[in-house]
Amino acid sequence: MKKYPTPWQRKMMWASLTAFFVVVLFLIVGTVVYLGANLIAFLQPILIPVAIAAILAYLLDPVVNPSGARAASEGPRRVADDFRDRLSRHRRARRLDRASYFGAKRELGPKIT
Repeated sequence: MKKYPTPWQRKMMWASLTAFFVVVLFLIVGTVVYLGANLIAFLQPILIPVAIAAILAYLLDPVVNPSGARAASEGPRRVADDFRDRLSRHRRARRLDRASYFGAKRELGPKIT
C-alpha cells in the first residue's frame, strides 16, 4: 500500500492553503481600505477645515514665532497673575452670594475690577 499523502500531494495542499490565506489577507486589506475611505468621506466636512488650519499654522509659524519669543519669559507670570485674579474674583463673588443669602449687610473689602 502506498503512503498518503504523497510528497506531491503534500506540496499541493500547502500551496493551496497558502493561496487561500493570501486571498483572505487581500480581502482583509481591501475591506480595511474600503472602510477607511468611507470613514474619511463621512468625516470630510470636519477634516477639511482642520487640514486647512494645520497648513496655515505650519506656514505662519515663522511669522508668529519671533513675536512670541519676546513674551515667552512673561508668559508664566501672566498666567499666574490671571489665575490669581480670577480666583480672588470667584471667592469674592461666593462670599457676596453667601452674605446676601443670609441677610448680612456688611462690606467684605475693596472691590476688584
